Amino acid sequence: MVNAAEKALSDTKEQLKVLKRQSRQAPTLQEQHEIQQNIAKLERERHRQQQEIFKVEDEIMAKRDALIDELEKRLTPKTAVESLFTIRWVVN
Repeated sequence: MVNAAEKALSDTKEQLKVLKRQSRQAPTLQEQHEIQQNIAKLERERHRQQQEIFKVEDEIMAKRDALIDELEKRLTPKTAVESLFTIRWVVN
């Protein structure tokens, strides 16, 4: 899950790098303006992807904690007292 989110983030970063290079080389202000708008859009997407990575990591940590708790419950021995039979005697 984390790897997929990180892959998407790296793809977005690569796109940003290309757009920034294009922005510096844009021949007209109109083209530069359009590229800058695309850059802003991609930066918002990059931020969202970073938040998604944090969210996925938090979910993984919560699952790990739940598994650890379950293992600890299994490790603690369960004992129960149950009467199987009763002996009575009389001394005369």
